[in-house]
Amino acid sequence: MVNVRSLTLHDFRWLGTTSQTRICEAICSTPSFTSLTALAIQGRDFFQSRRHSDCDFQLSLILRHQPLLERLELRSGNWDLERWILPTDVPHLTHLMSRPEEAKALVPGRPITSLVLGNILAMPDQDFWEALTMSTSRIDILKVEILECEVLLPFLQLLSINLQDVQELILDGAGYEHLPTVRA
Repeated sequence: MVNVRSLTLHDFRWLGTTSQTRICEAICSTPSFTSLTALAIQGRDFFQSRRHSDCDFQLSLILRHQPLLERLELRSGNWDLERWILPTDVPHLTHLMSRPEEAKALVPGRPITSLVLGNILAMPDQDFWEALTMSTSRIDILKVEILECEVLLPFLQLLSINLQDVQELILDGAGYEHLPTVRA
């Protein structure tokens, strides 16, 4: 019997909604895929021929059927998970790569120690910062992809107020040449 521990779904943008539903059902119902410790969704627009909640619901179902999941990387799309994720979903999640909106839904109540935030175009709201403080473990490693230079200084200021236990901070300018120099 195959016992898959890590699954990466990469660049399935050509799929229609019916195919996406079948993939979701296969992952949720196949014993080989219900013991994942790592799941990554990469490439453009997986599950997203969209902007309807079916895709968000399908992702939440996949996560609900992964009680051992420790690593989740959502490298594509705009997921609206807040209304679908239950507090009991992915209880062992320690590493999360996502946009701030997904982090706001997935960090509270989970032992996140490593967080990678991508595509920061605007300053996250106060609910985002409060959600990060609700990890059941200390967030030791924080990597942030800042896409707007005006966001960097306010982001660092709020980080120093809200997440004082971060041990390793990685700032990624995503290839931009003109991020400002930050002086203490």
